Amino acid sequence: MITLEGLFVIFITWIFVIPISWLLSRYLEGVFSSGNRILDRFLEPAENFLYKITGVDQNKGMGWKEYFKALLLVNFLEMIFAFILLIFQGNLPLDPMHFPDVSIPLAFNIAVSFGTNTNLQHYAGETTLSYLSQMAVIQFLQFASAATGLSAGIAMIRGFSGKTGNLGNFYRD
Repeated sequence: MITLEGLFVIFITWIFVIPISWLLSRYLEGVFSSGNRILDRFLEPAENFLYKITGVDQNKGMGWKEYFKALLLVNFLEMIFAFILLIFQGNLPLDPMHFPDVSIPLAFNIAVSFGTNTNLQHYAGETTLSYLSQMAVIQFLQFASAATGLSAGIAMIRGFSGKTGNLGNFYRD
């Protein structure tokens, strides 16, 4: 049975969700159409610094092979980072429960599973992973794998539209 309090919570949620989703959709439209973005003034200096130190040309378009290689490289590096954090979690900070290192097969499973956004869990998060592992591995990979999916989807749409001879730039997306 729906109560008045339940309806109030739903109403308050919608009051916040609708404007935020509209603002976020405008921002994402700017990101994927290479137009002006609301946060460019704040984020562009950091992005340009990262492009400079990694040697990425953000204005260079990529064909499907180059785009796919970049996507695989970034995801591979993310999974390696996650794997290393997991197998050494017992020696890292933010482990007040003093959890031991994650076994190599389990660390591999976690890194690949969350890196590919399948999120298969063969462990109990609260009794296996330290705070650092939960933040820097699980949450990071959940965000990064979803962002990779969005980038790949937008690249596919660009390819189907055929407006340009490339799919865009994976690093820029």
